[in-house]
Amino acid sequence: MELLLIIGLIIYLIKQSKKYPRKPNRRYKMNPYEPNKPIKIEPLETQTPAETIKKEEPIQEKDFSKAYQAKYLLTQNEMHEFRKLQKHAEEHSLMICPKVRVLDIIEPRGYLKKYDSLRYKVQAKHVDFLICDRDLRIKAIIEIDDNSHNKPDRIERDQFLDQIFQSVGYRIIHTRSITDELLETLK
Repeated sequence: MELLLIIGLIIYLIKQSKKYPRKPNRRYKMNPYEPNKPIKIEPLETQTPAETIKKEEPIQEKDFSKAYQAKYLLTQNEMHEFRKLQKHAEEHSLMICPKVRVLDIIEPRGYLKKYDSLRYKVQAKHVDFLICDRDLRIKAIIEIDDNSHNKPDRIERDQFLDQIFQSVGYRIIHTRSITDELLETLK
């Protein structure tokens, strides 16, 4: 009898939780462009953030307007490092290109039989910053290594990309933070 009562209570609680799903607390989000000024998140009338779409609302096969939401290009940490780079770049006539897709700066040699396979290995990867001269010639690639770079798969990814970048003549710099010593090497 007690077992039936417990099972009934569990079923009741499950049904109640489906009626009133918990909404994430996303009223404010930190603004990486102005760290001291949080952004109040209010969905536009014509857009619904992906988290607020009810499971009962199936996304139509050809209508993806409610499947995506905007996001910042850089994380707070990346934005902080970008500001340091930006000041130095202005003083030395350099340009910073953030979040560049690897396939935009390298490509497999066209005569190789495994061209497509080699292309797929890099097409979804990106680098944090490119430092270029005013003619957009790449002077250095900077990767901000946060804790995610300590994972075995990420270490393998970094080694793979480092090998490729060095083989084509690009200078790759891994750092946890942009320091004055690092900036001195970028001229």
